[in-house]
Amino acid sequence: MMLKIESREEKERKRGRLQLIFAIIVVVILAASTASYALISSDSKTEKYNGKRVYQTETGWQVKGLEFTTSFLPQEVENLSLEGTPSIGDFYNKVYAISPYSRNALSEWARIVPMTGLQLACLPEQANDPACQDLPLKSCDDAGPQNAILVFQESNETSAKYSRGCLEIFGDENSMIQMVDKIAYVMSGTIAN
Repeated sequence: MMLKIESREEKERKRGRLQLIFAIIVVVILAASTASYALISSDSKTEKYNGKRVYQTETGWQVKGLEFTTSFLPQEVENLSLEGTPSIGDFYNKVYAISPYSRNALSEWARIVPMTGLQLACLPEQANDPACQDLPLKSCDDAGPQNAILVFQESNETSAKYSRGCLEIFGDENSMIQMVDKIAYVMSGTIAN
């Protein structure tokens, strides 16, 4: 068996062909990785609201720079009626939450607003309700510097009003969650009230 002797030109041609194949493989890998990164990045939905970036996380919507996530975007809740302007500081101490029938809205509140203590309670007019049997009776009159009152009440109208440590939220279960999100946006300065 005889070995074929290659000329310098043939060796150069083979080397050039191998370099071309290698370059094509590198370009294909780069293009595929760029395309996959673009697809992965587009999974995270981003919105803008009043110049602020709002992006979707696994747990909801988050305004860039804020610690909490909400279920609704600011533009989805901005037109809900909120009377008064609560602040986060109003709810740092003990909070009495009156919500025997709206646990989801209360869960949304507890997830967003930092509190040192939360106690379920009922309104005085609910004293005979079996769900209120072992709970303290509280009303807006009981609100003060050491404790805030948070009242969730079912209603056909969606609204909220805040006055001197008492926040009353009205609506059905879903609209109360929307209102909690609006209040969180107002307290953080994302939505002007």
